[in-house]
Amino acid sequence: MPELTPERLVSFFADDESAAFRLDLTNGLVETDDSRYLGAVGLARAIPQFHSIHGFNFSGILSDSARFYVVPVTRAVEGRDGAVIVFRQFDRSKYQDFPEDLIAGWGPPEALAALTDAVAFMNGEVARLLVLKHAQSNGS
Repeated sequence: MPELTPERLVSFFADDESAAFRLDLTNGLVETDDSRYLGAVGLARAIPQFHSIHGFNFSGILSDSARFYVVPVTRAVEGRDGAVIVFRQFDRSKYQDFPEDLIAGWGPPEALAALTDAVAFMNGEVARLLVLKHAQSNGS
């Protein structure tokens, strides 16, 4: 999906499907044998790769500009109070000159601290995986 815009968020929350994206971090991140997921976006544990499990499932190599971030939302503007977690695949690529964002999930205002902590953890994982990516590309 292209860059997240206020219009995309309004459309996202107008869709009944947004309920499936509500994050419950009571038990932490979802972990499998080879990946960790924050909502609909996961990171492989051992290779520099992300996964999207919403709609058409796909994976890709992490770009150097990959990151998770938090977007505050309000009922007055986006139709819901809380925060949306976004995974930015890249700022630009050789195929497009604009960012590519995936919505990982959202939570209510009272979950903001847990969402922010989860984003910080996942960004630490992105950084670790990018070190691995560069070590692999340098033949180390």
